[in-house]
Amino acid sequence: MSTKEMAYSIIDSMSEQEIQAFVYRSLSPAQIKNIHKVSSFSNLKKGWNGYDAKPISTTLVEMVKEALVSLSTYQPEVFPTGRNSIQLEYEKENGDYLEFEIFEDGKVSMYLSKGNEEVEKLITAKIPLEKIE
Repeated sequence: MSTKEMAYSIIDSMSEQEIQAFVYRSLSPAQIKNIHKVSSFSNLKKGWNGYDAKPISTTLVEMVKEALVSLSTYQPEVFPTGRNSIQLEYEKENGDYLEFEIFEDGKVSMYLSKGNEEVEKLITAKIPLEKIE
């Protein structure tokens, strides 16, 4: 039996709670912090930003949580937006800045500022992130 087959066999024998506990233990403190923060976005009510912002959907929250788990320990700052999206930001001490805005339909807007250069792009290909059920 290969290592991969053995791993699948072990996972198949675990309950969903055991799998979740295992995954949780393998995350960095920064990932856990961000996952908790993003989870709290699903509690936001209509108008949470003082204007007419819609609540952040649980589908979007789950998509972003999956993305955060797949990132390394260098985690972004995360924020809900009034555009019904969740923003991930990285900023260096020198002012370089990278931002991803993730939408429920899987589209991602990217903005980069490095030195005197600024780039903004909409990634129109849908990201194949699945909703966790």
